[in-house]
Amino acid sequence: MGLASVYGTITEHLGMIHVSSKPGKGTTFCVFLPATDKALETDTSTQVSPPVSSQCQIMSVDDEEDVRLVAGEMLEELGYDVVLCQDGTEAVDYYRKSWQKIDLVVLDMMMPGLSGKETFSKLQKINPQLRAVILSGFSLNEQIQELLDAGAISYISKPFEQKQLSEVVAQTIKQ
Repeated sequence: MGLASVYGTITEHLGMIHVSSKPGKGTTFCVFLPATDKALETDTSTQVSPPVSSQCQIMSVDDEEDVRLVAGEMLEELGYDVVLCQDGTEAVDYYRKSWQKIDLVVLDMMMPGLSGKETFSKLQKINPQLRAVILSGFSLNEQIQELLDAGAISYISKPFEQKQLSEVVAQTIKQ
């Protein structure tokens, strides 16, 4: 999990991070989360939505290899055909050649080089009917809302579970 994802998850839970770094000594990250008396709620439902169609192809774009590979595995387990791209440039190049085959793009918001916002814009110029789901380690913010207003269909906060990804992808493809 990248630092942006960690930061987003912690702030979403009203926590904070303290970082201390000393050259030659290392770096320490202290995570502070608020205490609660509430009992932990567990979701015992593990069923995931079946794919809308096994013929659907999804392009997943994320610069974090672990996230990209896990998302790809989750989608493949659901029965989708998946194309993985490691950054916005690779995604735009692939999409330019194969956009007619891509039913959905799952796009990370924070990437070096072409950001998620820039990548979305370039993909949308290739195909104005682009269907995209935005991934971010941050909670819903102004940049993500801009993409939703520009035509992105949904947003998923990192980290996510297969059930959540399954539901959002199924709903998005049905639209």
